[in-house]
Amino acid sequence: MSTEPALITPDMTSSVTLERVPVPSVITRAAPRLLAVLLSALLLLVLAPGAATAAPAEAAQLCTASDPRLKQVSGLVATPNGYAAINDGGDELVVYLLGRDCAVTRILTSPPDPFDPEDLSRTSDGMLWVADIGDNEKKRTSVVVWQVNPATGASVRHRLTYPDGAHDAEAMVMPANKTPIIVTKEPSGTSKVYVAKGPLEGDGTVIPMRSAGKITITSSGTEGGPASTGPAAQLLVTGGALSPDGTKVALRTYTDAYEWDVPNGDVLSAFSSGQPRRIPLPGEPQGESISYASDGTGFVTLSEGVGQPLQQWGTTAGAKKPSGSGKGGGSILPDLNLANLMGGIYVIGFVGLALLIAGIVGIKRFRRQQAARAAADDFADEPDDYDEDDDYLPEYDDRHAATDSSLSYPPPPAAPEDSAKRGTTYGSPAPAAAPPRGSGTVYGGTPRVDAPRGTVYGGGTTSDPDVRDDPPRRSGTVYGGGPS
Repeated sequence: MSTEPALITPDMTSSVTLERVPVPSVITRAAPRLLAVLLSALLLLVLAPGAATAAPAEAAQLCTASDPRLKQVSGLVATPNGYAAINDGGDELVVYLLGRDCAVTRILTSPPDPFDPEDLSRTSDGMLWVADIGDNEKKRTSVVVWQVNPATGASVRHRLTYPDGAHDAEAMVMPANKTPIIVTKEPSGTSKVYVAKGPLEGDGTVIPMRSAGKITITSSGTEGGPASTGPAAQLLVTGGALSPDGTKVALRTYTDAYEWDVPNGDVLSAFSSGQPRRIPLPGEPQGESISYASDGTGFVTLSEGVGQPLQQWGTTAGAKKPSGSGKGGGSILPDLNLANLMGGIYVIGFVGLALLIAGIVGIKRFRRQQAARAAADDFADEPDDYDEDDDYLPEYDDRHAATDSSLSYPPPPAAPEDSAKRGTTYGSPAPAAAPPRGSGTVYGGTPRVDAPRGTVYGGGTTSDPDVRDDPPRRSGTVYGGGPS
């Protein structure tokens, strides 16, 4: 007989019960924390203070440095009549004075052989300061700042020492108090700041420096810089400058300039608590020099290489100021670039991987707990075959029911294996098939006729004629026993 499936008609009512699937507790505990980490990372990327950024603009090309002697310009400063520049390296101290058309008008030469000149500054008294601070191999025990008189070309040497060993540096800022500030060149983007413990005075005096903090520069995405440095070109500090009125200070990398407002002439305070503005300097193949224009209206830069243009860039006019004010002020949205976006992707990927691992571990633990709980429930549901009120073991009767249905528990004791070897007790007959041997009799027992024995109360003498013919054997008697 076949049964046809029932058809569901509109009149029929069906219901579906949705069972709540429990979520492993380890996931519910860990998920909020991991989510908080993820959100914090995203907030750091979005809300962290960053340098305000100027929109890329065309630089004004002031002139072209076509003189072959200007092939490795590493330091530049504006003067009332034009510019002054130095080359990276050389076997004597040389400062080139340029006109506004970039033509060399005069050369200041001193006999000393500098180690590695990297930057150039000018103070309000007209003195030029050559920062001989390069140290690619980080082996120098001291660095030198040369004071050059532009009128005579005479130079004075000032030695400086770091408090923590050698450093490679290419940027120097010379405040009005003539206490130089040196910023190191670090491929990590976190440059160290050092300041002399006193103003530069005298010749040959060694002045120790002290650590004055750090400056962190992040990737900007601006194109430029030597191909050999790669993305690090956006992080390496290669020059510094102070505005003529001392109210602004700037540092540059191969690709960008960063400008801080200077409160009350305190450059170190600007570095430590101010918020910089970033001005992109795209397209320079190896830009290391920077200076404020003589009127302070913008930057001038010149890259290494013969035939490079001397360019002027806008500063405050072209840069967006931070929306916050005061110490630590910054823009709500940082400068989004490839490096920052990649960093965000890495953070999100790491947190996502952590969530995945936590989920897998939690699910495995949850399944083990569920399996153990199910096993415990199955054990609790099984019927109990043993009743404590029963006085017998059911398995015993089941085992013997087929052979002896009258057998009950407990069974009677089994008969001794060799009863003939024991004496008889009151009222029990002697074993018939016992082998002949001597034994005593007990009250009411039948005497044995095959061996001498003593008699007990009520026991008779031996009547066996074969035994009487044996030599007389004595036996003891007991109360009521007859003679042998």
